[in-house]
Amino acid sequence: MGTLAPFHLNSSLKSEGSAAETARSNKCRKYQNLTSNYSFVAFAVETFGLWCQAAKDLVTQIGQRLF
Repeated sequence: MGTLAPFHLNSSLKSEGSAAETARSNKCRKYQNLTSNYSFVAFAVETFGLWCQAAKDLVTQIGQRLF
């Protein structure tokens, strides 16, 4: 569902990145059974390019390990 979908529009107008955070939360709930066997990070990006905080943290960690 996109950032401008009626479901996200109200929260997107109040706080940037809120649609990505909602998507992250939904993905975590959907894949909660994987966390016991895998390292799971929900990576959500909004239509206009805003990333959820977990995605930013993951990319930062990967970048730090490369150098």
